[in-house]
Amino acid sequence: MLAGSLVFGSVAVGLVLSTGSVAGASPSPSISAVTFSGSVASPTITVTGSGFGTEADLGSPLPVGCLGAFTGSDYLNTLNLLDNTGAWQAGSSASGNCIGLLISSYSNSKIVFTLGSYYSIASYDLNQGDSFTMSLLGTSFSGIVSYTTIVNCNAGGNLQTAISNAPPGSTLIVHGTCTGNFTIGENLTLEGSGTLSGTGYSGSVLTISAGTAFLNNLTIENGNTSGEGGGIANSGTLIVTNTTVSHNSANDGGGIWNEGTLTVTNSTVTNNNASEWGGGIRNHFNSVSTTITNSTVSDNTAGAYGGGISNGQSIVTITNSTVTGNSSPNGGGFDSDATTTITNSTVSHNTAASGGGIFNNNLGTTTLANDSVNHNIATSGGGGIDIVAGGTVTQLPSDRGGVSINNNTASGNGGGIDNEGGTGTFYNATVNNNNAVNGGGVYNDAGSTLTISDTSVNHNTATSDGGGIYNNGGAVSLTASVSVNSNTAVSGGGIYSTVVLSVPAGDVVHNVPNNLVD
Repeated sequence: MLAGSLVFGSVAVGLVLSTGSVAGASPSPSISAVTFSGSVASPTITVTGSGFGTEADLGSPLPVGCLGAFTGSDYLNTLNLLDNTGAWQAGSSASGNCIGLLISSYSNSKIVFTLGSYYSIASYDLNQGDSFTMSLLGTSFSGIVSYTTIVNCNAGGNLQTAISNAPPGSTLIVHGTCTGNFTIGENLTLEGSGTLSGTGYSGSVLTISAGTAFLNNLTIENGNTSGEGGGIANSGTLIVTNTTVSHNSANDGGGIWNEGTLTVTNSTVTNNNASEWGGGIRNHFNSVSTTITNSTVSDNTAGAYGGGISNGQSIVTITNSTVTGNSSPNGGGFDSDATTTITNSTVSHNTAASGGGIFNNNLGTTTLANDSVNHNIATSGGGGIDIVAGGTVTQLPSDRGGVSINNNTASGNGGGIDNEGGTGTFYNATVNNNNAVNGGGVYNDAGSTLTISDTSVNHNTATSDGGGIYNNGGAVSLTASVSVNSNTAVSGGGIYSTVVLSVPAGDVVHNVPNNLVD
């Protein structure tokens, strides 16, 4: 076996047969990257680094032993590409192939080349995901084939053509503004500084029909559809990072409509509109999940439910994020009919008829941990949170960071929390400085269950009854360390209840005009 060779099966393949130097080259060049563009049938390969010297072997002699009218040079065996998957190589005749190299540019820091004519004839494919080794004057670089194509729509680039032609798993670097409707149906990455715009077109700006799509550092805007997903309609797996989705409209999911798996990180979904559900994001019944992290969902509107986000019968997880300035008749910030977990996040300055911040409906379960639900407005009930129709809102018992439900306003019942037919459990919260007609802090209706411990319900105001808490025949459990202080109402400044309650001694004080009416 030749020195410095690799063995694939029973075939010995020499990596580099010559350690001689090219004129002007450093004896130890450094390869920093090898990138692939174009197509599998005719790839362009770019080698970057330093110390490459000047181009050798300017002619196109065939490697030794090759017959026929093939093109491509061995470049004196100084540059060599080995596809480990197929155990073939270009730039050397050691294995008897005639693929060769066609170098289009060569400098001390970058070499750009394609492969000789025998590459396509012999079906030696550099497929997406293949492993490879590149060697130059004895210096080797190993990696995975990943095709990257630059698409500049301002310079005549056609994004959909590039998407359709891209090998699965490749990357498109998008620049400029690409206008139209685009569809991805395979594993693909779109990134860059580009904008995908639906201006002048009807339908979703971007549709993910299958596969896994990565969007990074893009803007998706001005989509308009009477169906789902004005900006993005996802039925596959979609991972959105450092991206803005704005000024889109749809029936459901003005910004993003998801019935697959959606992950949104370090991104902004803003100024979108849905005529029904999910002005910013709609997580549909058939979806797997939606995960939102370090992101902002702001200033979106919906005609029915979930101005910012609407969760159908699926799973939504929100972490370290902000939902603000959204509006809808139900759930200005958030509407959930399913399983929702909100952690270390802010739901603020949203507006709705019911549930200015959060509307939890139809047996949905919302779990809170270290969140702020503040400064929201409801023109009917539940300025901060509205729990209805068997829904459940629970603060994690382990949440020692606390949940704040403060400075919310309802023109009806429950400035902070309105519980009408559901279950609310709060272990370490503040429900302070809220305002409503009945139940300035909390309204608990017949058929509802409310448990409060280690929580303050202070400085709330009711223009009618129950400055701190109004209980209209429901079940209320107040444990030790509850503070219902300094609230104001016409009657029952601290607590107004239509049934007798058990109240820990000393926990309901300094309310006006009285502490407890039951």
